[in-house]
Amino acid sequence: MLFRSLAALRGPAPSGPVSGVFPAAADTFFAAERIRPGQGVVSAGPGFAVLVVLAGGGLLCSEQADDLPLSHGMTVLVPHGAGGTRIVGDCEVIRCIPPYGSHSNTAP
Repeated sequence: MLFRSLAALRGPAPSGPVSGVFPAAADTFFAAERIRPGQGVVSAGPGFAVLVVLAGGGLLCSEQADDLPLSHGMTVLVPHGAGGTRIVGDCEVIRCIPPYGSHSNTAP
């Protein structure tokens, strides 16, 4: 029974370049995505975010600011005013964003 309860607290297994971190039950309170662009590019529209670089290195590109090199251990605040962003490189990043369904974040 305890095992079943703990399993409900886990998010989905990582798959593809972008995957959720929290279970669906958390969507109204928290939102975070695990980003692994690999050889590709992961794009996001304008919006507030906090990026935590877990591994590797890459580049954060935005519409309104200079490109920012990303490396293991960095934490980056991305203001809405930065416009759309792209993450490229062989890195793993957690992107913390406002809860899904909030006026700041409508994409599940």
